[in-house]
Amino acid sequence: MDLTALAAASSGKYALVLSELYGLTYDLAALQSCALNPPAIRIFDMAMTVPTGPLLKRLTGNDFGVISFGLGKCFYAGWGGMGFTNDRALADEIRRRRDSCLAPVSLKLTLSRIVQIYVRTVVHYCGLYGIARILRRKPLAKEAAPQPPEQNSASVYQPPAGLPLPWKAPSTYLDRRLILYNLRHAHWHAELRLAQAARYHKNLQHVRGLGLPEHSNHPLSFYTIRVPAHTKKLIQDDLWQRKISTGTLFDPESHIQPEQFPNANRIAGEVLNLPINTTLKDRDIDQICQCVAQCASIHLPDACYP
Repeated sequence: MDLTALAAASSGKYALVLSELYGLTYDLAALQSCALNPPAIRIFDMAMTVPTGPLLKRLTGNDFGVISFGLGKCFYAGWGGMGFTNDRALADEIRRRRDSCLAPVSLKLTLSRIVQIYVRTVVHYCGLYGIARILRRKPLAKEAAPQPPEQNSASVYQPPAGLPLPWKAPSTYLDRRLILYNLRHAHWHAELRLAQAARYHKNLQHVRGLGLPEHSNHPLSFYTIRVPAHTKKLIQDDLWQRKISTGTLFDPESHIQPEQFPNANRIAGEVLNLPINTTLKDRDIDQICQCVAQCASIHLPDACYP
């Protein structure tokens, strides 16, 4: 978010939600300096990074940081999430609200998680990735546009009505064991992701037509490059034919008009996410970069990304 626009909207009693896409963080010093009216609470959406010490040390007062362990996250563990705060009262209140929405654990759920975790883990290894590509399901039909939530004037918290059943499901014993294992190895995950991002940057920094992400001291979920919007689909399809998937996240919702959020709409049409994960070797990243460079030479021969 643009800090100037954010400061102009900081009035009355409000909460500030900082969604740090792909793990790219906000400059909190600059954020605080332009805040005329501080928020009642700051929520850090850190779902796309690794919860390292420096990231958690940013949390002060009643700040609340959130990470998740679902599919596609750095710390995939089947299901669940975790919140961090220095405010014990806030932690107790959020825990109470969480517990009011959860369904009980069942044997069926536990067995289902075991199968899901195993399958989703093994298909990320190169030997099975080709098979997974062939079996990949067709994109699901777009869901109906969400309706605005009803205003609830009651002072007592009410669990949201109509919450889909999967979101009421609790974490199982297996999920929690994997979460704790990942947390104990957070430093290793962070160092690996930082090294992979550095290797991408070294290999791609001289490729014409690409917009590379700014350097980050914190681990990223993807190495996110940008290309001119009219070439994105061409490059994406070309990379797919070369057995490289560049997943696109956060396309604008169909019920939102492009002019409502012109910057987000424009950038969403330019983004390509290159993989960063624990199964990749240096040679894999070098091969991906070589393919990206070849595609850029074909589709961006005279381009120079601003």
